[in-house]
Amino acid sequence: MPAPPPQRGGKNTRIWLVVTALVAVLVVLGVVIWLVAPSKSHHSSTHASPGPHANAGPTVTGDAVKKVLLNGTELSKMLGQPFAGTLLDEQQYGGLEAMGKPSTAASPDCFGVVVLASRSVYESAGVQSYAAVAWGQGTPDNPAFMNAVNYRVIYVNEAVVALDSAADAAALFAKFSEQWKHCDGQRVSEPAAGPGGENTDWRINDVRVTDSVLAATAHMGDAGPYARAIGVQGNCLVEVSMPFNNAPEEKTGTADINTSGIDVARAMMDKVSKLS
Repeated sequence: MPAPPPQRGGKNTRIWLVVTALVAVLVVLGVVIWLVAPSKSHHSSTHASPGPHANAGPTVTGDAVKKVLLNGTELSKMLGQPFAGTLLDEQQYGGLEAMGKPSTAASPDCFGVVVLASRSVYESAGVQSYAAVAWGQGTPDNPAFMNAVNYRVIYVNEAVVALDSAADAAALFAKFSEQWKHCDGQRVSEPAAGPGGENTDWRINDVRVTDSVLAATAHMGDAGPYARAIGVQGNCLVEVSMPFNNAPEEKTGTADINTSGIDVARAMMDKVSKLS
């Protein structure tokens, strides 16, 4: 930038000399800083890699979480059987309050393995948004409801829980992973839903973690097994609970107790990624 013309008078001349000297000092200082400061072309090998959540992108909250849930058409394509309608009249949606009442189970950590998106395990997690849906052969008043006995999968229950940040979601996923490992081989008693009801006894096995998906198999009495899965993507945890009929190989469909719950969870994780 061109220097302003010098002003007449001794005082103004001295001021101008001081300003000129300061500008020179700042220029030199700027050059020194450029030389010693790290940049893309200086000391790139000493840069620490960004943290795993540094580029996590925008969080998914509010109505957007509903878009994470797979619909009946998507599930039919994945599992090779029809899903005619939802088991409830509408999606569950809201915050922590929409997740129902906290459980009174004696082992709340393991209760989270057998019950999808249990409020008890998310109570202190800072839930921002929640949505859930269950796809099967329609509501119980639909004549097609009983057709579930003809298919490998009775229904697919999905949930997405959005937290404050990707770091919070990753930390909670790590916590769940440790809890589930301790539950492998354990039995859990689910309290009765209402007065006069009976507790439901569950047993848990085959807990494993692969590629950001936590999975397990749960058994309720003599009924067919449940495929359980939790995945983490961005600031969201996605959950899947998928009960199978006994002797699934004799039923219509392509679902597999060992892999299909994980596949559905990953499809939901892909949706979170696209929304972020």
